[in-house]
Amino acid sequence: TIPPPSESVGALERSSLLERGFVAILSQIAQQQGNDPISRFIECLIVDGWGVLRVMYAPRLWQGFPKRLRASEDEDDEEQVKADSKYNKDTEDWKRGKPIPIVITWLDPLTVYPVWDEMGLSAVLEADTRSLSDLAPASGRWRVDKEKPELAFLSRLDEDGMGEVTFQQLWTRDMLVYAVNGEIVHRVKHKLGRPPYVIRQG
Repeated sequence: TIPPPSESVGALERSSLLERGFVAILSQIAQQQGNDPISRFIECLIVDGWGVLRVMYAPRLWQGFPKRLRASEDEDDEEQVKADSKYNKDTEDWKRGKPIPIVITWLDPLTVYPVWDEMGLSAVLEADTRSLSDLAPASGRWRVDKEKPELAFLSRLDEDGMGEVTFQQLWTRDMLVYAVNGEIVHRVKHKLGRPPYVIRQG
């Protein structure tokens, strides 16, 4: 439900349009991911008393997006309007059939540790077990090339030799930190302004 900002007919209509659009987006994301994170989230609200989702922008899904061409200085406003109109048409045609560049991940509430302060959600720590092959530099899971840990280094952190390690990720309002068995292997700043999680109580 998206509450309208006022009781006017226009505000009610806009709110209804946003609600239908939002439901359609969630349905499309579930289809393109091959699972339904929202249903699992709702199940957790009922069974565990709270639910957690991680919502991330995924620009790699829109690689090849058309570039806007700027008119040269000697072209008039009419030429610029035509160029903009062509760009708008090209982008609409290009987006048709492409996946929505958002990834929603359901998380087991028992693996998530949120921290709140007077400004709201300030940090979230996730801890789960991962296969070393999933964390290898060649897997493409790392956000900054210069900080990819070596596979040999990750293997040394595999204490029981089972090919699995405890993987932790800490999101704050401006920082992302990865750790393997408590050893920090990656740190990068981000500009989201908040941890990218939806956390609700049932």
